[in-house]
Amino acid sequence: FNESKDLTVPFAIGLILQVYYHDTKTKAPNRASLKSETDVRFSIDNLIMYSCDADGDEFLVYSTEQKLKLPSTRSSQLPSQVDVSSTIVDGVISLDLICFKPYILNRLQLRTLLSAFSTKHTTQDLILVHLVAEYRDKRDESGENQMKMGMVSALHQKKVLGIEGQFVFGLFQFMGDGLQVVAGIWQDGTIQFYEVETYTLRSLASLVELYFLLRAIKRLAAEYKTELEKSSIELLYRIKANPPADEWATRDTNTISEVSEDPSDEPQQAGRSNIPQGMISLIPLIFIRT
Repeated sequence: FNESKDLTVPFAIGLILQVYYHDTKTKAPNRASLKSETDVRFSIDNLIMYSCDADGDEFLVYSTEQKLKLPSTRSSQLPSQVDVSSTIVDGVISLDLICFKPYILNRLQLRTLLSAFSTKHTTQDLILVHLVAEYRDKRDESGENQMKMGMVSALHQKKVLGIEGQFVFGLFQFMGDGLQVVAGIWQDGTIQFYEVETYTLRSLASLVELYFLLRAIKRLAAEYKTELEKSSIELLYRIKANPPADEWATRDTNTISEVSEDPSDEPQQAGRSNIPQGMISLIPLIFIRT
């Protein structure tokens, strides 16, 4: 893929300039007491939304403040058992599969199991979580843990569908100006997280690179969409023959605990994780450069 041929770039440059200059203005010394999370995130939200919408194909949608279900865990090794069955994330890029047969031709109970969204009523079509975003407006806070909880929800949805070979992504803010993108996937029955790249709001070149990565993430979603549509009948028969177990958390099950942010948290380094080991087993981060 040649980024220079991406016709969405000229307009994206305007949005990137907005992210850069707005961040600079809101962090000026005379406005130190006026900062808010909304100030930090709305221009980034616009850039992410444009990366999804710019082609006019409408299969990827970016939405904010989404409530995602969490899978249950029966492990007794968690340091503290907190009854948490869902988590709210700042932003979600989702892949809409319209009239996807394994979803629309199944009974309501199965459609509920196939969805990662915690909603009163099931969605009309299957919506796959593709990327989770989490922001923090303070320099001493990181959105890493909350983002990973959202990614766990998305990866469990992949497991229920039997498509564990597909990646999900996460984006979180740290130290005020930093943005890190993480990829997650099932490997040998456990969830593995990989750092993709780290960016900074203080560099226009870095923000341009972030946009190109968002576009690459969209192209991967398009490939996943094609694969799923081609195998929809096979998936339908597989789910009907072997219905997935309901492993989503409820209020009366042990679930992953909400992990509070450590004020000293920086992006995860090799061999370190804040996600409870009773939930998933992590190998050290492998750095992927794209």
